[in-house]
Amino acid sequence: YIINSMTGCRYVTVLDPKLRTEPKCLEFMNDLSEFLPMLITPEESDEFSTEMRRFSICDDTVLPTADMRIDSWWAAAAAEFPLLSRVALAYLTIFSGKL
Repeated sequence: YIINSMTGCRYVTVLDPKLRTEPKCLEFMNDLSEFLPMLITPEESDEFSTEMRRFSICDDTVLPTADMRIDSWWAAAAAEFPLLSRVALAYLTIFSGKL
């Protein structure tokens, strides 16, 4: 599965936790999981949807600080959002642009 650069940039921007309340965030995060189907198994898809909803309404206090890297935040958030973290970290390891 290959994501062209324009589509990939648009989708990968939702990995910034500060954008979690944006209208398209949940849709784009779901699409990210579908671009790399080996990340989320069919058995995990319901839990992934639940995590996305919890993530979209999580308290601002759990968001990264200004000096924290997004990949570090997702690694730390793996306990609370294991499936979302799996997808986010997979993309953040291949994405080379500025977040």
